[in-house]
Amino acid sequence: HLVDLAVRELIPNVKGVDGDHGIGKRLSITFEGNLQDWTSLEKKALLTKKVEELRKQNLTVKAEMVSYDEIIRRKITLPFKLPENKPLRLLQIGNFEPMPDGGTHVENTSKLWPIEISDVVEKDGKWQVRYVVQENQEVKATVNSIEQKTEVTKNLNDLEKDIEIVKADFIK
Repeated sequence: HLVDLAVRELIPNVKGVDGDHGIGKRLSITFEGNLQDWTSLEKKALLTKKVEELRKQNLTVKAEMVSYDEIIRRKITLPFKLPENKPLRLLQIGNFEPMPDGGTHVENTSKLWPIEISDVVEKDGKWQVRYVVQENQEVKATVNSIEQKTEVTKNLNDLEKDIEIVKADFIK
């Protein structure tokens, strides 16, 4: 969503209509509107800079459940058709306009890892802004440490089983 906000801040006449943000997917936001002038390295660098500015602002990320009628009453722009007969979740970053979303979110933008715009391409008459998330080395080190401790624990458990077998054989 931060990429979407950054793009719309710099290019106001576009509208995000889809996104792939999950594990194992190419990370991208699809926009309606013209991003033809944003395919150069310089323009992608400007988009990356804007995303980073927003990320570092420590903007609060809030989610709330509302009805479709409430969304219409608040005049929130919808990027696509939503169900009208069930509660919908809105996500709001800072004071930007809320947007519908159902994913997992951080409490503020400073918790996000750095994001870099990797490409802007036309696809099926729409424009995809592709991005990569830079690994947080501290988090990566913590995950590696946990994985190593898990392996040590497994080895200790295996060793304890072996000792019990030897004990049982010795007692016989």
